[in-house]
Amino acid sequence: MFYREDPSVFGDYLVLHGTSGTPNAASGYKYLLTSFVDRGDPAAVDWVTGDFTRDGAWHDLDLSAIVPAGAKAVVFQGFFKSSVVEEIFQLRKKGNANAVNVSQLRSQVAAVLISGDLTCPCDTDRFI
Repeated sequence: MFYREDPSVFGDYLVLHGTSGTPNAASGYKYLLTSFVDRGDPAAVDWVTGDFTRDGAWHDLDLSAIVPAGAKAVVFQGFFKSSVVEEIFQLRKKGNANAVNVSQLRSQVAAVLISGDLTCPCDTDRFI
């Protein structure tokens, strides 16, 4: 269940409850408070194709210039067009060794623009 608490009490937070029902302090529900920082209306994209190394290996991406300290995850809006079928763009938290918990965009058809929103956890230094 998702709902917005009174902003005067919690600030601009989204409250996520894992169970249904009417939430209140006495109900015993466990919940998570988290926040989202909107970057506003950027005039340009942050990265373009040439900023990424396309060699099939994982590389660090430093987000500290645009992501505030204390961030737990980052939401990306991504676009790409591939000349081949089944090309994949993946993001994962820095330090993760496996490719299971990843966010990805995948080209299913050549020469077609693919877009999507990707959510990826970041480390305390704001790297993915």
